[in-house]
Amino acid sequence: MSFIFITEGRNIMEYLGIFLRALLSLVVLFVFTKLLGKRQISDLSLFDYINGMTIGSIAAEMATGIERNIWVGIIGMGVYGLSVLAIDIIDRKSIRARRFFSGTPTILYENGKFKKKNFARAQISISEFQEMCRINGYYYIDD
Repeated sequence: MSFIFITEGRNIMEYLGIFLRALLSLVVLFVFTKLLGKRQISDLSLFDYINGMTIGSIAAEMATGIERNIWVGIIGMGVYGLSVLAIDIIDRKSIRARRFFSGTPTILYENGKFKKKNFARAQISISEFQEMCRINGYYYIDD
């Protein structure tokens, strides 16, 4: 009885197709991850993070979107993956591009004074900054 419930509305071939699509999307994700390099989550720029989520979303759609041609998902993942790779190469070679894509550091504390305008731009409070300092082992702000 449970077999009939599982396959109700779909046949076994559709489930096999979903399984194979999911496996293929996982392989493509793995290849792109190897091409783009290893980074920790904390090292990702906002651009890399957004593209990673988008590529993952395309892979999920590719795995479950049985109405679509599988090549649509692979091409979509390829465009995003290659654009991230190209921007990463440009980012490494050009300081202007790096500033555009990654931004510039915001100085929050300098010469014994808090830069209150920069706290507002960074959308962080002084107490959050002090907490982050303590977490990272700086118990005295001047350190």
